[in-house]
Amino acid sequence: IQLPGFRDAPWEVIPFEDILYCERGVGDEKHFNLHVHQHDSHLGNLITLELSTKDEAVMSAWVEALRARLLAQRRKTTEAPPAKGVMDSLMEWVEWLQFPVKFFVQRTIPDMDDPKQQHLYPVSFTMSMVWLAVFAFSVVKACDGIHEDFGISTDV
Repeated sequence: IQLPGFRDAPWEVIPFEDILYCERGVGDEKHFNLHVHQHDSHLGNLITLELSTKDEAVMSAWVEALRARLLAQRRKTTEAPPAKGVMDSLMEWVEWLQFPVKFFVQRTIPDMDDPKQQHLYPVSFTMSMVWLAVFAFSVVKACDGIHEDFGISTDV
């Protein structure tokens, strides 16, 4: 860029991961605030940068681009994740045990929520019935094994 004094100006590159959120100025259509986490600062960890433009369209484009990028990073909150409880740990184990079933089901049954695959509904229905039969057979075999191993009566 060939502007007088441009290279002499003090610049600081802000990593995108440090941007916490972006908000429009209240009552001012040519102004927005950028809230940034600052590392290694004796002044505090949160700084607010006030940015203004001469054109409202430029400001809107910047705000929308920043917000879209923040959403792409899946930033929902600035808070630290909550501490895991006993139920959270138990649910992690349950999800881990469900993985093999979910993996094979997702690979063999077309997703009917995807409009591009909705023409495959007969395949989806057939594969659902196949998996239902496999799971039912597995449950019956497991019950037969329990019956044999523990001597539980079949009258129950």
